[in-house]
Order: sequence, then C-alpha cells, then structure tokens
Amino acid sequence: MQVGACPLHRGVPRRRHARTERAKEVPPTPRAEPPTATDPEINPQRQRRTSTIPGRRARSRTPLPTRACRPEQTRARTAEETRHRTRDMTITPRSERSRSYAKSQRAKDEAGHIAVLPKVDGGSDYDPDPRANDAQGVFASDAARARFACWFAHGSARTGYDRAAAYMSTTFGRRCACPGRHPPAIVAKLASPYQEVVRSLTPLHAFRLNVRNDCRICGKSDLIRILDLGCQPPSNSFIAPEDVAREQAFPLEMYLCLHCGLSQLRHVVAAEDIFNDYLYLSSTSGSLRRHYQGLIDGALAAFAPPEGALMVDIGCNDGIMLRRYPPGRYRLLGVEPSSAGDYARRDGFAVVHGFFTAELAARLVGGHARAHIVTATNVFAHVDDIVSFAAGVRTLLADDGVYIVEFPYLRDMVKQCYFDTIYHEHLCYLALTPLVVLFERVGLKAFRVESAGSGASGPALRLFAARAESPRPVEDGVTAMLAAEDAWGLKRQETYASFARRVARVRGRVLALIDGLIAQGHTVGAFGAPAKGNTLLNTMGLGPDRIVAAAENNPLKIGKLTPGSHIPIVGDEAFLEMGFSHALLLSWNYADFLLANAEFIRRGGKFIIPLPSPTIRP
Repeated sequence: MQVGACPLHRGVPRRRHARTERAKEVPPTPRAEPPTATDPEINPQRQRRTSTIPGRRARSRTPLPTRACRPEQTRARTAEETRHRTRDMTITPRSERSRSYAKSQRAKDEAGHIAVLPKVDGGSDYDPDPRANDAQGVFASDAARARFACWFAHGSARTGYDRAAAYMSTTFGRRCACPGRHPPAIVAKLASPYQEVVRSLTPLHAFRLNVRNDCRICGKSDLIRILDLGCQPPSNSFIAPEDVAREQAFPLEMYLCLHCGLSQLRHVVAAEDIFNDYLYLSSTSGSLRRHYQGLIDGALAAFAPPEGALMVDIGCNDGIMLRRYPPGRYRLLGVEPSSAGDYARRDGFAVVHGFFTAELAARLVGGHARAHIVTATNVFAHVDDIVSFAAGVRTLLADDGVYIVEFPYLRDMVKQCYFDTIYHEHLCYLALTPLVVLFERVGLKAFRVESAGSGASGPALRLFAARAESPRPVEDGVTAMLAAEDAWGLKRQETYASFARRVARVRGRVLALIDGLIAQGHTVGAFGAPAKGNTLLNTMGLGPDRIVAAAENNPLKIGKLTPGSHIPIVGDEAFLEMGFSHALLLSWNYADFLLANAEFIRRGGKFIIPLPSPTIRP
C-alpha cells in the first residue's frame, strides 16, 4: 500500500479502488475506431445495457479513466457519444415519490379526512435544467461536456465519491489515499465550476439543486466563502441499504454577506424534495418536549393572550409545540410542509400542509382572526425566501401579537465550533444583526432577545418580535447584543478563518480518540442519529469500518443507513445487545440529560462527546 498525498489524509495508507485495479490489469490497445463500452479490451466484465425507454439512446457503461486508460483517449472516445446525451438530459421536476405523496395528500384532502384549512402546494422556483442558466459557461463547448462525460454518463454504487477520486487522480493530477473513507474531502477537490453542474446532470438524481448568488436578506452579492465541508448528502436523507446506489451529494459551503452579516449556503437543495420524505419527528426527544414546554409557559405568562386566541406554530412537525398549550383554552393551528404533520392531524390538530409564505399568510388571515402568538422554532434557518416568510408573519400577527423565533445562534456556533449545525436544510446561520435588517424591511421589530439554552440543534437564541407600530418598547438587551456582535467581528472574514482552522483541529482530535480506542480493542458505536450528526460523520470521514452501528429511538430511521457514511441504524435495545464499550454522542447538545438517564451509561458504557471539546465521559 502507498501513502496518499492528500493534505487531509497525509500518512493514511492508500486503498486502491477494486475497479481501478481491474482496469489497470488490461493495457489499452490502439484502435482505428473509438472503442465502445462492450469492447473486451476496455471492460471485459460489462455488457452494453440498452434502454427500455422508447426513443432514448442506449446508455453505455464506459469505464473510468485510469492510468492504464489515458484521460485524453477517454475524452476523445466519449465526446461524440456523450454530446447528444448531455444535451438531451433534463431533471425530473418532481420525483415519483414526491408525486405519489402529493397525490395521496390531495385524495385525503378531497375526502375531508385531513384538510382543515385550504391545502397549499409548496411550488418551486428551482431551475429544472442547469444548462438553461449556465452562468459559469460550463456547457459553452462540446469539449467541456465531454470532459466530465466519464462521471455523469452512468451511475455508481457510491455515486460521485469513488468516481470523483479516480477521475481526479488522472485528470487533475491529484490523488487521495482513501476515497471510500473520506468522501467529502475528495469531492471538495473537484474544480468548483463543475461541482453543481455534474451533480445536476446525474440521471439518478431525486433532489434538485439551485445555486443562489445573492444575500437572502439584503439582496447584495458581496458574498465570500468562509467554510467548505466538501460534498455531502442532505442530512435527513436516511437511506435503505438497497438504495445506496441512488444517493446524491451536494456542495456544503458557507458564505458570508459583507453587507448585512448573514451567513448562508449558496447551494440550495429543493425544499420539496427534502420535506416530502422527511423522517424527523420532534416528539421522540424528551429533552425537546421539556424545552418547548418552558417556552410556551413563559410566553403565556409574559403576554397573557385572551382565552380563545389563535396560536400558530410554523413548522409544527408532529405537533410537539401545539401539545404544550393547555387543552381547550386556545385555538391552535399548525403549518407543516412534510408528512410529519399527519401525526398532528391524527391527534385532532388543525394543520395546513404547505410552506409558509406571505401568500399563505394572506389566505389564512382571510378565513381566520389574526394570531396572538406565532412560534417558529428551528424553522427560520430552513427558509430560502426568508423575506416572504417574515412578511407573512407580519400579515398573520394581531396588532398586539408576538412572534417568537428560536434558532441556532451563529456566534455560539463559531465560538464553540459547532460546525455540525451546518447542513443543507439550514440555509441561513442567524444572528441578531441581520435579523434586525430583515425585520425593518418587512415592518417588524425585535423587542426582546434571550438565550434559549440547548435547542433542537444546540445552543439557541430566542427572539421576540412584534409589528413595527406596536407599543412594545425595545429592551436594552437587544441594543447590547447588537453592540456585542459588532465588537466580536460578525462581518469580518478573519473571524471565520479562525473557525475553519478550529474545525480542522477538532476533526483530528476526534479521529485520534476513536482510532486509539479501536487500537486498544474497543468497539465503537454512535448514540443517536440526528441530522446534525451526519454532518459530523461525513466531515470526519467516519463510516462502518470505525462506527459499527448507531442507536436511535425514531422508528422511521431504524433499519436505514446514515446518509453518506452508511452506518446501520438500530433500535436502542439492539444497540445495547451489541455490547459497545464506547459510543460517539451525535446528540451532544443533550449530553447532560443522556449521561443521567441513558441505559447505555448505566451498563458501563462511555460517551465520546465530540463538541465543543472532544472528551470521553463519564
């Protein structure tokens, strides 16, 4: 084995891909005509696979370029064959799974079994064909199309990861020691203009991708990249073992707006594709139930809404927040785009199926009184059109109404190195400064701010807003926090450069802990399978070779694999029976609660707590 030259994997023994080794055994034979995919000199194991779709050309399974198959020869061979194919490729506007779900929802709505209020379709402003908006000029020439033909012409059991590694080692002159173990670092090495385009053209895609070049709040284009975590699958896209071949990965890069201070993702995975098959159920977390009970109790005591007032929870999921209100005292309404809302409907709550926008808010107000309290916890950061969302909140609020928004706080995330909060669902990374700009733009004002302790994604900030004309005074805490964010360097690039360096250090320390335990003969699992945990696993390159299984109490996740890292997810009891001595605590934000209550700890197990500082407890 060789030692790789990749700076992230220096010193790690190189494991060659089996397909690359097989191809190297067969030397290329000069030919007068371009060889085909069925040529035994190129690929003796594969036969041409013909398409069963009428009018479509047969797709050939051309091999990856390797040292035995020169890149120049491969590009020449595939250029003419691929030119027509790439020109005809389009992205399915909505996956079959999404259509089936939407159809079933419409049928239930028409039968009157679910819909209490008018159903709203999410809609989409995503470009179904990236070539139609080719700002980078990637498809300006046939040569550019042919250059990447060997990747997107056909699928792979590890779509993109090993394929990208083999392609880079020949075409770009880069080589990575362990393509199967550290996929994010590999894919991040690809030339940036091609990353989103190549993935957008992969025929197996179920997710759609859009690239946003302006700030979501102020609309300016002064964006700079401050952190690159490589390419990762959407964090809640848990997959069945038989679906691994259909997995997709997208760039996970964080950008800073120098004008208003908003941190955001530019690569937007279509929200409809994420939430139509959503496996997250909030009520499975006892800590979260208690956290939200405290929020509601405090809000009712502070603002004293009259009996019968309308309370709205945006992004209600399975109804976890709606259940925190005293039964029968208020009118309760939820808004939820995912299938998780069905659980709340079954318990008798009124839930609108759709994405919250200004248009939806106007429709709700047309049939109901305005709301006294509107909550959105761990939701605001998920929104692409955040201006429309905030404008809808103003429309929905009564004159004396209060909007309570809770979100992971950017300053805490950067200072404490909570990089696992970054994933494709979280499009914005919020602080008070950019939110004040947003609220002023739509006619709201922030009048109170407080720490929310540990929320759904870690340490959170709780912000209270009202209509701009509301008599509620702006408290001193708001002014003080704005000054603190400015002094900290919210809009300075140097602040985030330090953050990126600390992410790299934490990665090295966690891997050293786990590898040390394995070397001592311990077996290591993972405790919990939250979305944020998948960012951590994929950034660190952890897979089933190190983390054998992950414990989870959400029945929708049990039996599936973690996205990207492909670690099997098992129930809590099965996890205990496997006899792990140590478990990587992916839900580290609930460490104190789990240390006191987890049966795994009572049986002598130990948690590897990765953040903010890697440690083993108890």
